Amino acid sequence: MSKLAVIAVIVWTTCLVGGSGDRMTGGVKQVSVDSDNVKNLADLAVDRYNKGSNAINYKQLITIKEAKHQVVAGSKWFITFTIGEIQCPKNGRNPVADVHQCPHQTTTRSRDVFSDYMAEGLAEQY
Repeated sequence: MSKLAVIAVIVWTTCLVGGSGDRMTGGVKQVSVDSDNVKNLADLAVDRYNKGSNAINYKQLITIKEAKHQVVAGSKWFITFTIGEIQCPKNGRNPVADVHQCPHQTTTRSRDVFSDYMAEGLAEQY
């Protein structure tokens, strides 16, 4: 069994969301893990995790397990997903241009991580 890290991520967006009939302000709603917004936010979270981590190798998104969305003063996202270590070192002679092209390792140590940060500029990106 490969060892994977599970990250629970709270992503805050600074965009204002228009109301809809099925959305209650302040209520948390389940969102499809196949949603483009969820995938983009999970990729952003892994990218920020890699930038802030002092691990030797990069981590890569394996699967998105759950996603929730809450409309407050902006949009608050709760995304739980699994990451795994890949065979691309963060430092060295041959820096990797695209970590998505690296193979997964199957015998790495991992840990559970909780991350909380502001995802700025998402209104323009998504």
